[in-house]
Amino acid sequence: MEIAEVFSSAMEEDSPSLIDRLDLGAAGQIFKYLDDPMDLARLAAVSRSCHRIVVESRCFKDLCIRICPEVSWFNSVMEEDKMSISGGPSSSKDLAWANLNMEYRVYGKLAHELIRSHVGKSCILEPICASSTDNDPDESIIYTLDPRDREGGRPSYWSSKGDSSRDASETLTYRLLKDLSVVHEVKLRPFQAYFQRGTPIYSAKAVRFRFGYSSSSPGIKSSVLDGSMSSDRSPCEDYVWTYISPEYPVLQVPSTVLLLYALPESSDG
Repeated sequence: MEIAEVFSSAMEEDSPSLIDRLDLGAAGQIFKYLDDPMDLARLAAVSRSCHRIVVESRCFKDLCIRICPEVSWFNSVMEEDKMSISGGPSSSKDLAWANLNMEYRVYGKLAHELIRSHVGKSCILEPICASSTDNDPDESIIYTLDPRDREGGRPSYWSSKGDSSRDASETLTYRLLKDLSVVHEVKLRPFQAYFQRGTPIYSAKAVRFRFGYSSSSPGIKSSVLDGSMSSDRSPCEDYVWTYISPEYPVLQVPSTVLLLYALPESSDG
């Protein structure tokens, strides 16, 4: 059963119960012990009193924050398909209740998504651009998405044009799957040219990661990830970076090794 189906269910007003005799604050604190969004949704569907307590106590928002503390940074939420309330509520009390119900639905669905998220699932939808490419399309950014060192009999790697300065930086920018993504780690595989004499390793000295959105995108901004060396230069100038990671050294290891960079919990995109 989808959580949205539980949200849409409505029950007739029933006779007074123990829940009705509880103080709203006390009942809300009890309900917040539930740690499964489906349990909370079913509880809200038991009666109008339970629904009111779950909504007014903001149980789903509290659950989302427990699952993902970064949710506490949200200033406000809004449903994409319900940007405004048709006709408008008749009073400020009605408006407050409508907003609480909207928040209840948004955080309820978010809690459901956070719970069922698969660990290790890639957040990248597609590549956007590279600061430079040596031999396009054979050494394009599109060949960085496969975690294997070879794909279809060819090496999986991107190569920049290179620079005479050892301190020059290059960037790769990707579009993420969702407008809101929680990124725990980034994996990187150094490239080893097994087709060249001595099988040399071509790898950056250091890397850092930036998360943000395009300021020129219409409507809700598309989330992007930018992996770069040690400068602020980006191939696209219209991005607003909301998070920039520390600089991490890159081990010069064979391409059979997949390097993992665990990001601080503040790295949402």
